[in-house]
Amino acid sequence: MCTFTFPPENNGVANAAFTHARMLRQLGCRVEVVTAGERLSQGEENGLQVVRFPVRGQGHLLSPSRGAVSDLRAFLAQGSWDVVFTHCWQAWNSNEVLDFFGGADRAEKVVLVSHGLSTDSDSRPFPLNLVRRLIWWPYRRFRVPRYLRRLDRLVLLWDHQDRDRFLDHLMARELGVPVAVVPNVARYDAVAARRPALALGADELAGGFMLCVGNYSKEKNEAFVLEAYRLSGKKHLPLIFVGHRRNPYCRVLEHTAREHGLRVEFCTGLDKHEIDWLYREASLFLFGSRTECQPLVVLDALASGTPCISTDVGCVSSLGCVTVVRSPEEMAAQIRLYVSDPELRRERGEQGRALADREFSLSACGAKWGRLMNDLGAPGATE
Repeated sequence: MCTFTFPPENNGVANAAFTHARMLRQLGCRVEVVTAGERLSQGEENGLQVVRFPVRGQGHLLSPSRGAVSDLRAFLAQGSWDVVFTHCWQAWNSNEVLDFFGGADRAEKVVLVSHGLSTDSDSRPFPLNLVRRLIWWPYRRFRVPRYLRRLDRLVLLWDHQDRDRFLDHLMARELGVPVAVVPNVARYDAVAARRPALALGADELAGGFMLCVGNYSKEKNEAFVLEAYRLSGKKHLPLIFVGHRRNPYCRVLEHTAREHGLRVEFCTGLDKHEIDWLYREASLFLFGSRTECQPLVVLDALASGTPCISTDVGCVSSLGCVTVVRSPEEMAAQIRLYVSDPELRRERGEQGRALADREFSLSACGAKWGRLMNDLGAPGATE
């Protein structure tokens, strides 16, 4: 069989989509991946056949599909697939695919893998948040229900419902759309973990440290974590931030840390193996994001056996082994509790590792994809 996987132009989601494609290939499916690129290209990448189109756009009036859209549509017209997977709402890929494969007489199965519907998500205060909601309102009101009705399956990252990022789950239930749950895969790798070059010395980290991984932005809200750390009074344990690169937001955090005499290091440019070492060695993982669906950094921390304290975003509260907080003061209180209770840290760390092994490992997620493919009647798929 040939399965068509369609990752969007978003690094985090694209990584998850490529992982999904590799798992389908391991199940015996022939897989072709289509995604964004700077120019039209086709070839093999990491063992997968990948076609790239220079297409952009989100789907609202200010950002329609643009670029090589006609080439993309011509490609769709000449293809022959048993199952079409498209990843992520509010992106050119899902919009174009679901518009194209909308006929009642189509032979292929169509599956959307949701990474959260964010049409109603905006952390800015009223009335600033109205601007984004108004821009996305036609998409949310008309296109999402139309697309849902065209799906043979909506794949969710967790069996969770809310009026934020899991709003599509509520809408699917109301419309009677079949739903499956296949979570993200935790990417933590203990074997390949490697100590990064840090300004903090080995003696300074010997008593433990706290960790926050994000990308230095208002959305990831590292300022929340920094304030909680300051309020906790646990300055004897350093706090390490990891982000993609230094930016104005990071520089404000650095200034705040210096101003309060906090033992904080801000890291950039670390590779995955170095971050995995930090996950493994950390005493606590702290997360202050404003909006998420199923944050990969939390899954990686759980897989490493590091206890997590997080804001109430996405499905975090329903994981069962993450301590959820709603203010820096609450996070500070939980930091003090965890630091004073090694047995609690051990217990929560073991619970997180067990959950990750059971739900977020490659084998667990691969088995769920296998069951889904068999349910869809896709030829060639094996569990």
